[in-house]
Amino acid sequence: MTKCDILCQVFGYFGGGLSAFMFLPQLVKIHRTKKAKDISWITLFMANTSSTFILLYTIQIKSTPLAVTSSISIIIRFIVMVYKFFLDE
Repeated sequence: MTKCDILCQVFGYFGGGLSAFMFLPQLVKIHRTKKAKDISWITLFMANTSSTFILLYTIQIKSTPLAVTSSISIIIRFIVMVYKFFLDE
């Protein structure tokens, strides 16, 4: 593995990680307040659809950093969707 390959992997994990954990503060807030009314279903569906297509693409090109972080992103947003389903008034 070359120096460029290692740097590209670091960039992939860092960028993907930021994207994957973007909804984590929202998840924590929902868990603490037990309220999810202000979360948009459209945003959640669009974000998960986007991450699913990115995941399918990264599997095809064998990009481990993006596959891992896309999977984490989908899981976090799925948990937010479950909270929203059960907590919406």
